[in-house]
Amino acid sequence: TCAVNTGVYILGRPIVSLFLPEPESNTPAKIELQDVPDVLSADIVVMEGSYLSCTNNNIMEEKVTGVAENSSTLAAHAVVISNTPVVFPPAETKKPQGGETEAEAAKPEVTRTAAIVFPPSSMHPYAVQMMVMGEETLSCPRGKYILYASTLLPSTSTSASAKAESTLKPYIATLIPQSSVDFTCYYTRSEPSIQAEPETRPNARTFMTSQLHSSWPEIGDEAATEAGKMFADVMKGVVALKKVRGEEGADELWQEGDPMWPVLERDEDDQEW
Repeated sequence: TCAVNTGVYILGRPIVSLFLPEPESNTPAKIELQDVPDVLSADIVVMEGSYLSCTNNNIMEEKVTGVAENSSTLAAHAVVISNTPVVFPPAETKKPQGGETEAEAAKPEVTRTAAIVFPPSSMHPYAVQMMVMGEETLSCPRGKYILYASTLLPSTSTSASAKAESTLKPYIATLIPQSSVDFTCYYTRSEPSIQAEPETRPNARTFMTSQLHSSWPEIGDEAATEAGKMFADVMKGVVALKKVRGEEGADELWQEGDPMWPVLERDEDDQEW
């Protein structure tokens, strides 16, 4: 469901069954949720591949070719909430600039929002990526900071959750003192290999989201790119459905190449910042 145009979110309710219509059919999709008495209907469905097991028909044919059964990689993740920002000591070679005094130049550098990457083999065979988010990101209250950390684990790892903590905790400790940590969560997750991306038969009514493979510093750009592609695919499906129903103006609703976000007219008198 959606959060705009009178839509709502339904969270924490597992899907009991999912009926997907034929692409050329005028029949809506049917979704049953646990503890929700009404059967929901939808013209267009966008979902992850994991929900295919909930379908009671074979409209979507998922084909994965040339992929071994163990084609996923185990990754360690951590979420940390702290009441102090990340503080970097000043560089030994830093000199006063722009009227700075030596004392000012020697002050530690406070980082409230940043992407930090530890290179491979610093303490772990793989690179460790961290995203630090402060109040400037509007994702946490003033005086609190969220740190997301992730890295890959060797294929021989055992006791996954304990391994996540023992791997990431030393890196986190270099940035945030344990005394300032309010909450910590360690977990592991299987990350599908890029070669394991499912090849799904096109369907004008049902669309599968793609697995994102980028690291923290790049995942936002990848997500935006994938969202643009998904928007184009969904709009093609909407136009096709309206044609099946014989509705007028279907071709004017969306044209190939139309952007996901409308281009705003620029006022020449606006100042550039």
